[in-house]
Amino acid sequence: LIFAPNNAATQSLLIAYVRQALEFWEPRIELIDVEVNTDIHDESALLVEIKYEIKTTHDQRSIVHPFYIMGEE
Repeated sequence: LIFAPNNAATQSLLIAYVRQALEFWEPRIELIDVEVNTDIHDESALLVEIKYEIKTTHDQRSIVHPFYIMGEE
């Protein structure tokens, strides 16, 4: 997705890919939600917010990770 445009389709794909990867590779968490928003300070960045619960402790957490795209030229 690095060369994809910053639009709703790219954001939806990013959500699907993050969900798929976490569900496959991270068995210690229960995924609650994944949201993607455009960074208001940097149009080339999408902010991926991951909300999850640690299965053993039931501790709910969230993390925001930037994903940088170059967009279409």
